Amino acid sequence: MHPAAATPGPSSSTAIVVRSDVSEEDDVPVRAVFAYGTLRGDFGPEGDHWGVIESTGAAWYRTTVRGYRLHQEEGLFYPFAVQTGSLEDVITGTLLLWAPAEVARRAIARCDQIEGFNPHRPLHGLYRRAQLEVELPPAAVADSVDAGWLDRDIEATTIRAFIYHQLQPPAAAGKSILSFPGGDWLASRQDSERSCCCGLESKKLGDQCADIQAKRQQLRDEQEEAARMQEQLQREVSEALIAKVSGAGAASGRWVAAKPL
Repeated sequence: MHPAAATPGPSSSTAIVVRSDVSEEDDVPVRAVFAYGTLRGDFGPEGDHWGVIESTGAAWYRTTVRGYRLHQEEGLFYPFAVQTGSLEDVITGTLLLWAPAEVARRAIARCDQIEGFNPHRPLHGLYRRAQLEVELPPAAVADSVDAGWLDRDIEATTIRAFIYHQLQPPAAAGKSILSFPGGDWLASRQDSERSCCCGLESKKLGDQCADIQAKRQQLRDEQEEAARMQEQLQREVSEALIAKVSGAGAASGRWVAAKPL
């Protein structure tokens, strides 16, 4: 049975429980990934940034995970999770699901490639991969729309998922590490973009106001200069008439008082 198109899950979130007894060697295949950054299903209108959902036909659901804290290195466009084990630390993301085992293997291999994780050398590279046991009510799957393609084993109340994380925040020289206490990187990113846009709009409006004020001042200066020039011209005309009348009176031997202009 072919997978249905990727569809957003219910708006209510589902808690993800971190279990220490879940290992990579377990026989039950993992068919899900918990994504908190650019792999999130709600990253953009088309799904994740990498096109994994669209190309693999994944279903996805908004949810949360406890026991991890979210950070981002200054200058980078993606976040990273650090495992703390504390239930007070919560991050928000989406659970990506694939029902057919072979499709899930290919999709997870693609996620490994994106995150730079080598399952044959799991302790090398920047990211580690851990397993989570997700508590997902069957209704969350059934109500998501056409979920008939999901196998019975994935309709259970618990689903195993991979999460990619780092051991600790990297100490990059000259760069700071941002933290997201609320645990929702995407919401914080969108808020920052809105603030940036508002700031740009405010700056644009401020620049427009300054431009209008400058033009008004320029107009006032031009009007004052025109008034000065007109006054100077009137003085010159008056002086020229007075000089002309005075010259004519002197030539005729009589003086005539010139009327002021």
